[in-house]
Amino acid sequence: MIIVIVASIASVGVVVVLAFVAANQFITESSSQPGPDASEAFVSAFQRSLEGTYAVRATYSRVLDDGRTLRSDAAVIQRPPDSLRRQFGGLSGTVDGRPVSCSTNAGGTYFCGPSGGSAGGASADGGITAAAKTVATQIETLRSYFQEPALYRVTQDGADCFDLTQQRAAGIPPYGSSARFCFDQSTGAIRLLRQNLEGAVDTFEATSVRSEVADADLSLNDDPAYRVQADAESSTTLP
Repeated sequence: MIIVIVASIASVGVVVVLAFVAANQFITESSSQPGPDASEAFVSAFQRSLEGTYAVRATYSRVLDDGRTLRSDAAVIQRPPDSLRRQFGGLSGTVDGRPVSCSTNAGGTYFCGPSGGSAGGASADGGITAAAKTVATQIETLRSYFQEPALYRVTQDGADCFDLTQQRAAGIPPYGSSARFCFDQSTGAIRLLRQNLEGAVDTFEATSVRSEVADADLSLNDDPAYRVQADAESSTTLP
């Protein structure tokens, strides 16, 4: 009789232990679940970044899986309908209603394409209308990434940062397998973008953000500060 009681107590003990383990496992798994969907908040923040006026100075780096690193100063200038981005020895954007594109060739010569540097162009109203259409198209495309079957899941971290995680296979996912966006509270500009791409991690990180944009900020002149800087063992050609 005593043996039976002991056996019963032992069985109860095993059940209690198993129940505790299962409950603890459930708590652990639940706590690791992603936060609520924040895709609409992210789309709103991204649209604000496209429509804002600001001048961002930043650093841009590409770290390859083999450890090689390419770096460059970067700049993003926006004064709608004008916008300009500089990095890795080139620039692209729209100035005075015209698309512009300039680059530095392997010999170190800086040059702009046929439309680059041309004065005039579309009227102010025409430029604003075209810019608004471009933003609308970009936002429509962005929102499609979060519609079922969603390409990315978005969670929010604090007031201004969002994390994107790839949810399904895609040929070339636009923001890699995962990405982190952080926006400037005052201007809406992107102050941090880190993307985990195939074979590399790209990071854009602002060093300064200001809300005033001068005409000089939109100059197409060469600026050696924005040339590519490679580690000793790195190629200066982007993969």
